[in-house]
Amino acid sequence: MVDKIKNYEVLQRVKKLTLIETKSFYVCLFLIGLIILFFRSAYIFMTPYMYTEDGMWISSIYKFGFLHTLFHAKAQYFVFGNIILLQISNLLNTFLFGDNLTLLPIMIAIVSYVFYSFSALLPIICFKKILNFSSRFIIWVLILLMPLGDTASEIFGKISNIGYMFYFIAFCLLVLRQVNSNSSSKYFFVILDLFIIICPLTNPACYPLVLSGFLFSCFVEIKNRNKFSNENLLKVIFSKFYMKIWICTLIILCIFLLVNIKLGFFPNNGGVPYSAIPWNNKEKMIEFFVRSELYPFIFSIYQNLNFTISSILLIIVNTIIILSIIFIKNIKYKSFIISSYFSCIILIFFTLFSRSGLVDMLSNYTTTFPDRYYYCQNILGLVSITSAITCILYSKKSVFKKTINYFFIFGLIMLNISNRNHIFEFYDSRYITASTTFKNRIENAYQYGECNNGYYTVQIEFQGWTMNIPENKIIETVNQKK
Repeated sequence: MVDKIKNYEVLQRVKKLTLIETKSFYVCLFLIGLIILFFRSAYIFMTPYMYTEDGMWISSIYKFGFLHTLFHAKAQYFVFGNIILLQISNLLNTFLFGDNLTLLPIMIAIVSYVFYSFSALLPIICFKKILNFSSRFIIWVLILLMPLGDTASEIFGKISNIGYMFYFIAFCLLVLRQVNSNSSSKYFFVILDLFIIICPLTNPACYPLVLSGFLFSCFVEIKNRNKFSNENLLKVIFSKFYMKIWICTLIILCIFLLVNIKLGFFPNNGGVPYSAIPWNNKEKMIEFFVRSELYPFIFSIYQNLNFTISSILLIIVNTIIILSIIFIKNIKYKSFIISSYFSCIILIFFTLFSRSGLVDMLSNYTTTFPDRYYYCQNILGLVSITSAITCILYSKKSVFKKTINYFFIFGLIMLNISNRNHIFEFYDSRYITASTTFKNRIENAYQYGECNNGYYTVQIEFQGWTMNIPENKIIETVNQKK
């Protein structure tokens, strides 16, 4: 009788969760995400302007075509995700307005908001078989409210800086792939791996992450292997379809990686001056690691930190994560915390070695710029810390643990709400203030510039950035009634 009651309670919980997490529910969260992102940075809707690489790569699509731009947009590494989304923006503008480019920056902004809202929703979907709903919900909320100093307008509403988010997307897809390793659907793994392939072809930091995902899958297969089986180890590991697809994915990525190396891997500084990593400067290094891992939790007091406080915070937080890994008995929780924690560490050190000048750009907790380089490791730090604490506190029986867990979640949400003026820029922009609209730039180029080989050179934001636009699109935009 007791077993029947317990089974009934479990079925009721599953039924309740199923009712909550429907496709309609996901769509609602996605739309809420769009609204939040809009109010975080809506300046571009008041002054539609074209921004740096967004304009340069759109210009390349006009002049050389989509496929050429896909493979040649950046000299140092591929940016497939950026070019694909810019082409979607371009096609959307063409479908709605033809050759008139007046609202092209807004089309780019809409696609950008859709991308970031969908990316924030991935934890809700991909971590469903691992974390409880309250843990996934707070991760979703905090990703949407991720503090970005004064440079939210450099990320939201733009496509030029989406590459940083692809590392987190790759992490989510790798988790989804692993938890569904027993799926019988071949199409699932083929489609999923196509998206996984795009991630390193947009952000090179994903190469070590994807390799780590493959090695983890191998480790799981070895661990699950029948100890008494006499079959060859490799045969056992690669007997499953999802592992065979893994090999195909790695071969494809190795080919592209070799091409990347031939092109010259990371010879540019990405806007960050090169300098040797100051390993002997403890204050600078601690500030860098705090900025990379803990910023979402301490952004409201960041300028009040110092070496001592930062060191203590780093020790406490990382000790909590390590202890959760040691003492949590649930294998799913343990594996997820390890994965998110080490994915964060991989990215932090990848960023440190590839953009070493970031350490010198920090100035005794007085600045967080450039925030875009810390965006993804902040998200992964958020995921690893939040999941560790909520998994420790998660309990079906202990009311005390449940209460602390809900207070923790409520506290994180209130932290962001109480600092809403720091997070939401609304129709202002603390970093980018365009001197004029993209349409006015086009009109000035038409009035004062010259047409060379069927193209006009148009100035865009920031100073020194230009794009070449076909004459027919210039004329159509200029002749459009205001």
